Amino acid sequence: MLSAKGAKKAKILSRLARKAAQLSADKSSLEIDCFDKDKNGVPKPSRDVFWSISHKQDRVAGVVSTQRIGIDIENIKPVSDRLSDKIVCPDEKILFEQEDLDLVFFRVFTAKEAILKCAGDGMKGLSQVRVIR
Repeated sequence: MLSAKGAKKAKILSRLARKAAQLSADKSSLEIDCFDKDKNGVPKPSRDVFWSISHKQDRVAGVVSTQRIGIDIENIKPVSDRLSDKIVCPDEKILFEQEDLDLVFFRVFTAKEAILKCAGDGMKGLSQVRVIR
């Protein structure tokens, strides 16, 4: 685990996530020159290669594709019923009715965030996204 804190830690994790995306490119035989973002913070394709990264306290993820792509990771922890009800609609709960409610929340949340990253919409569209079978 990194001993750095705050913005410094976020910067280190972001750099490591970009390295993960570069590894994804290497494994996929895709060439990517840089990991730049536009003025809204949306990743800009490099050499027609799209990329997405995510990082949390002690893990990172990075992925590339020839099509728009999004990835998200989260640490599973307890969430309030109020927050869960705000993010996970009843139809989504039915899809995972045999699973722990906290796990359901994070499955749905990460899927929605990955879709929003793919679309380049940011979190403002979270209430519009639905997970379906």
